[in-house]
Amino acid sequence: RLRKSAPTSESQVIARIQISLGQALSKKVSSVQQAEDLSTALELIRQVVGEEASNDALINSIRNIGENTSVCQWVAGWLARAKYIAYPKLNLGSDWTALNTGHFLAEAGLRFQNCLRNTDRIVDVLKGRKFYFESSRHGVIAEVQSIGLQRFLILAGVHTKKNGPVMRRLRLEIEKEFEAAGVPSLSTWPVDCPWKAVERIPNGFFDLDDISDLDLQGLEV
Repeated sequence: RLRKSAPTSESQVIARIQISLGQALSKKVSSVQQAEDLSTALELIRQVVGEEASNDALINSIRNIGENTSVCQWVAGWLARAKYIAYPKLNLGSDWTALNTGHFLAEAGLRFQNCLRNTDRIVDVLKGRKFYFESSRHGVIAEVQSIGLQRFLILAGVHTKKNGPVMRRLRLEIEKEFEAAGVPSLSTWPVDCPWKAVERIPNGFFDLDDISDLDLQGLEV
């Protein structure tokens, strides 16, 4: 990791990256901010991947990075190997399995043919924004979201293969299971619940993760 000591110029930071990590990756870094972000990403990779992300393994991977592979793709590939992801402890019973590793998420994404195999979903989980649980008995994946500054957990969705429709009776049963574990469903909240208003905004105008970034000053009711 880059150590912050005396002030350094952008060229000095890039040079230090080149010395420590080699030309293959460093030539893809074009600013101080990118260099610092890469340094932070390496620390995160070591934490969540574990022994597999040893210094030797990372160095070898960097030396063999492809000409057409971006820094983002390289980092994403390593994060997809995450083995240590902090998950909330929910008393859901043995029927539910927490998809709390990169492998579990990717494998479930392949079986259910949905976006869980995408790296951005793994990053959402690493950030503690979303958590996924699979039920072998129900044949579904439950999506739990963490919202607000207090990280309040809600059951945001229940997904079947290819994100097909879920029978109402099954959804209600799953909602009861999660509510018993302390995770209410968004669908059971009052109609005037502000989070429901956000959910109704069509086609990702923004999502729950971005609500804290909204500038509400100047709005009049």
